[in-house]
Amino acid sequence: MWHYYALRLTELTLRRLPPAFGIFLIYVISDIAHFFSKRARKSVELNLRHVLGDSVDAQLLRRSSRETFRNLFLNYYDLVRVPHVTLQEIEQRVEFESVEYFNEAHSYGNGVVLVSAHIGNFDLVWQSLLGLGLKVTVLAERLSPFKLHDYTMSLRMAHGLNYEVVDFGGLKAAFRTLGRGDFLAIACDRPLQGKGIVTDFLGEPALMPVGAAELALRTGATILPLFLIRTGRDRYKIYVEPPIRVPKGNANAESVRELTNQIIRGMERYIKKYPTQWMAIQKVWELDTQTAKEPVPSKSEIANL
Repeated sequence: MWHYYALRLTELTLRRLPPAFGIFLIYVISDIAHFFSKRARKSVELNLRHVLGDSVDAQLLRRSSRETFRNLFLNYYDLVRVPHVTLQEIEQRVEFESVEYFNEAHSYGNGVVLVSAHIGNFDLVWQSLLGLGLKVTVLAERLSPFKLHDYTMSLRMAHGLNYEVVDFGGLKAAFRTLGRGDFLAIACDRPLQGKGIVTDFLGEPALMPVGAAELALRTGATILPLFLIRTGRDRYKIYVEPPIRVPKGNANAESVRELTNQIIRGMERYIKKYPTQWMAIQKVWELDTQTAKEPVPSKSEIANL
């Protein structure tokens, strides 16, 4: 609940300030959180070590985790500003590379599954697509408590984005979205319900989600990877990868694993290139949980940063 009130306070105060000053204050707040949130910091550093390598210098690892915290809090700041800026203003802050892939993927029919990771600003990437006139439905986890979930969804849907919770009703909505030939967005770097397959991720086994691959294989929808990267304090770039054609009706275990691994390889390139923009605050590799001296933070503890 603390997180809910913190977001409301941010919306009422920081979003009214000039962006440069608001961002400066966010840096101060995130550095304080990084210093005092020992358990969350340890979790971030465990994940970063997989990206940067076991031999990474301790000082570099600490600087990288602090930068990750800064990017996380900047994302919160961006989120509370969404209802108070126009799509045109968002469009001015975001640059696209290879935007023609949207039309190509859509032209194949059966809808498009947009796959991404929690890198850069996961919320802002979908807001940016509205400026292109795309009809987008985003699958997301249900936040706790309900008050936080409802408030966060109101921010995310302020400009007409459609969000669906990952549950039975959300999956039915996902099939309807693809059946209409529209765009369905899914994050593929974290199993939201603790379900998936154990496969290689950044060099070690990890539990990874298979929802995007299964939906595409069952419907024949095209996979379109895209990643939003922060290029400045208030500037972003969306990299759109070539579409992945998917045959319909071949959703067996082998094909799901093969397509999931193909999606993972794309995510890995961006995570390796921009490790401090990867918002992996919870554990990713099970081995870290077994060997860590301190327990990794729960979802509620992360919400209370």
